[in-house]
Amino acid sequence: VAVTAVGAVASSAVAASRLQGSAAAWAHCPRARLRPLSWNRQCRGTLARRSARSETRLSSSTNDDAGTVHPLPQLRRGAAVLSMAAAVLAVFGVAGGRAKAEQMPELSPKREVDIYFGVGNFNHLQHEFVMKEAVDLGRRGGDITSYTGFAGGLEVGELDRICYRDIPGFPNYARLGHCQVVSMSIPEARLPDFVTVFLDEVAKRKLAEKGNQYRPVIGIKKGVKAPLFPVIEQAGQGRWRFTPGQGNDSDVFGKDEVYVYDSRLFPCRPAELYNQFADDLPEQFTIDYKQLEKVLSGIGYVTGNSCP
Repeated sequence: VAVTAVGAVASSAVAASRLQGSAAAWAHCPRARLRPLSWNRQCRGTLARRSARSETRLSSSTNDDAGTVHPLPQLRRGAAVLSMAAAVLAVFGVAGGRAKAEQMPELSPKREVDIYFGVGNFNHLQHEFVMKEAVDLGRRGGDITSYTGFAGGLEVGELDRICYRDIPGFPNYARLGHCQVVSMSIPEARLPDFVTVFLDEVAKRKLAEKGNQYRPVIGIKKGVKAPLFPVIEQAGQGRWRFTPGQGNDSDVFGKDEVYVYDSRLFPCRPAELYNQFADDLPEQFTIDYKQLEKVLSGIGYVTGNSCP
């Protein structure tokens, strides 16, 4: 739009310059002034000669008696056109910036969003987000919402369950194209902070956690079309590429890329109770942390999945 506007300004300036020249030539043709509708050959010839002389003068520099070279009239017109173009670009640039800013949704500190993140081993990631909930949101015990699960695959087992262990007769999550994730409910206003924590974990993923079941993912209602997706994208600070997840997606280890799933199509299915608030060996967590499994299962927030 800005380029089109600049072109229009430049064309208008050139047209105005030509009209000004024609008006000056018209003033030097007495017959044309008297009979403008029957401009005769003599006036046409007069104007043609004057136009030729003008073009000759405009195509070269003029010197004064001191030998100083003056700027060309065309350069003066060009500078004026460029100034007008710069003004148009400035206006459109400001308008574009305002339009982009207006696209960012207003984040409510009270309204919560259901979202899941996944990268590497979910036991470590769950610990990071539980600590984030406790420190930043002041949550304790039964207020904690982060739980482990599986998402991103195109198939599930009987009873809509997915299992961690690869045992014959049971639907193993990795074989079905799913990956390990941590689901939670957080205030919209804190979404950028949680996305930042997640992206930091993506950048630190270990080589031992390379594989489709450890791929980096985000799950949110409507995926990349979610009203809050611009917030996620902005938190990436231009470094990360957010790709719509199609299901059973391959790993992108070593790339600054994250899959974004529509959680309506790829919901998080809970992992087993022994995978809730567990150690990420050799990393071991505190007893208070591991007791959250009993607290949250006691109130029915985490229920397991009937898998061995």
